[in-house]
Order: sequence, then C-alpha cells, then structure tokens
Amino acid sequence: MFIFHQKPKRKWLFLIKRTDGSFYYFRNGVQLASGSYHRRTQFSELDSEIEIFKTYRNPGAQERASGFLYFGHSLSELNRETSRQSMTAHGLAQGLSCLVSEVDPNLMKFDLVVLSACYSGTPGIVTELAPYSRYILASAEDLHLAYLDIEPLRRFGEVGFSEVHRFAKEIASQSFARLKEWTQTSIALAVYDTDKLAPLLQEALGRRPVGLARQSQNSPQPAPPKYCDCLDISSAAAEMPSSGVEVYYQPPRFGRFKNKTKHSGWACWEGTSK
Repeated sequence: MFIFHQKPKRKWLFLIKRTDGSFYYFRNGVQLASGSYHRRTQFSELDSEIEIFKTYRNPGAQERASGFLYFGHSLSELNRETSRQSMTAHGLAQGLSCLVSEVDPNLMKFDLVVLSACYSGTPGIVTELAPYSRYILASAEDLHLAYLDIEPLRRFGEVGFSEVHRFAKEIASQSFARLKEWTQTSIALAVYDTDKLAPLLQEALGRRPVGLARQSQNSPQPAPPKYCDCLDISSAAAEMPSSGVEVYYQPPRFGRFKNKTKHSGWACWEGTSK
C-alpha cells in the first residue's frame, strides 16, 4: 500500500521551494519506507507519485484486487489553466492510465477507484475515469469532511477479483450508515459499474455535452459550479443511465428537498441545460 499526501506549494523564505508531497509505503501492515518529495506534473497529476511507486513496488503479477483511493477536494472538470483546484479529473485520469500499467503490465484497469470528494459523481468525471477502473465509488452530493469509511479497507488485500463489486457496496453501505447518524443534509453515494456505463455515457455526452454538467472552459475565471441532482434538470434526466448505478440516498432533513425520495446518483451543474 502506498499513501501519498499532496500539499500546497510553498517556498522557504520566499526563495527556496519546499517539498510539497509526502509518501508512506506499507507491505503486509509494516511500514517499509517514507519520505518527502517535490511534485512534478509534466505528463499527469501523478508524475512524481508514479516514480516513487516504481522505485518501491513489489514486482509480480497481481494476485488480488487492485485499487486507487483519492481523498481530497472536489475534482475540477476544467483544464488546469482555468481550474481553481489543484487536481482535475482529466489530470487524475492521465495519472491512472500511467499508474495502472505499472501495477501490472497485464492489468487494463484498477478493480476499484474510490473518490472521497464532494460532487465526484458527475457524468464527466465518471466518463474520464471509466477506462481505468472496473468500479468507481463516489458521491453525487456534498461529502461531509470528504468522508468515506475506510474501516473495510483493512481487508482489501484479501479481496479477490470476483469480490470487488460486493466490497465496493460494503464500503458505500457502511459509509452511508455512519453518515446518517449525524448528517442533517443530503447524502448520495453511488457505486458505478463502468463496463455497463461507459458506452451509455459516451452516447449521452455526445448528444448533449452542455446539459450534462459541462461549463464553458473559455472563461479565464469561471464561477464555482452549483450542483444538483441530474433528475432535477428535465432535459438531462432522461439521458442519465440508471443501469450500472447503485445509489445510497438520504434527503436533507430540512428545506425544499426534504421529501425527495430518489436520487439519480449523478450530479449536474445547475443552469447549464438551458
């Protein structure tokens, strides 16, 4: 297991560039290495992390399921030049495409990608990452404190290839149950089966790229998006695939959506479908 902590870029005394990343490497529950590094993003958002992985990894074919977990702020669907956020969906997809071949040359996809970030369950983000993961667990709503329960991950090393779907649902179900205990606002977690969804999403985005949560990338400082359930946009609701999406939803306990009983599992950007 590799843990990478990406930090804001800073300089010491405004001159010397400080390290902006830390890593920890564990095998069989034992920490074997750790250190700091300077992040590079020439080819993808994960250039430096991939080099560290290649240095310390245990070579050999994968005998168990593989996974990639992202814990952080929401992923921007804009490019790096126009995005206010440090990690973009496209940049993460580029990093996954490089990293997956390093895990195992015979591996075409990660078995599971977990996005513990707000509003990561958009058609655009899932479409970007679908080529590199069999299943994606993400949130189509605000995810409080970027919270997904990591307790089930203690036994991820024991999960076989055929058990990944069930394991993804276990993480979603356990996270949902804990969030319900103390959350008053809406919760929407979803498990996406990318083999089922990829062709449907490509078709939907091709028909209506604006209505499905796309904001103009021409603006030098685009306004922060306002998200909603794609079901709440009439022109987008009919185009969103439901097969291949398993949703765990709780409506807010106050406000105009408190009686809402269903969520599509997809987040769209308000005002982009008109």
